[in-house]
Amino acid sequence: MTDLRVSVAASGPLFSGGAPEVIQRKVEGAITEAVMFLLPKIQAMTPQDTGNLMRSILPDFEGKGTPVFKGIIGTSQIYGLATELGRTAGKPVPKDLDLSGWIMRRFGVDLKTAQRLNFVVKRAIMRKGTIKRFDYQGAEMFSGALNTYWPQLRGIFESYGVAAAKELNNG
Repeated sequence: MTDLRVSVAASGPLFSGGAPEVIQRKVEGAITEAVMFLLPKIQAMTPQDTGNLMRSILPDFEGKGTPVFKGIIGTSQIYGLATELGRTAGKPVPKDLDLSGWIMRRFGVDLKTAQRLNFVVKRAIMRKGTIKRFDYQGAEMFSGALNTYWPQLRGIFESYGVAAAKELNNG
């Protein structure tokens, strides 16, 4: 999985006077803008089965005002990683994963039949995976969006870096 990490070391002559506050503010601004820019791109690249996965992809921010400010885009859905990467044979399928909705749409059966088939389909996915069987390499909505929009993300960080340099130079 691809991670985008930005580190700022708070030492040296640049970090005297008001510089740490300026840098902190600009880094937080850049991370926030990058996350909010990337969020709808990831959601748009997410397979639209029931829409539950897409709606569960949300931003989060941790450590505001600290040197470890993080912007996170993630999902709480248990099948998010399998959707991103596909699933190889032999990996267990979460017990509480309900595939009934997908089974109804995929096979055109009613809810009762789909609920009966839920275990069978999950067992088949566990035994055979999705990668070789369905040639499903994964949606790569997270890594794909990061790679596709990397130039724009880099531009966001560069513009905040230039703004910080201007503010510190004029200050």
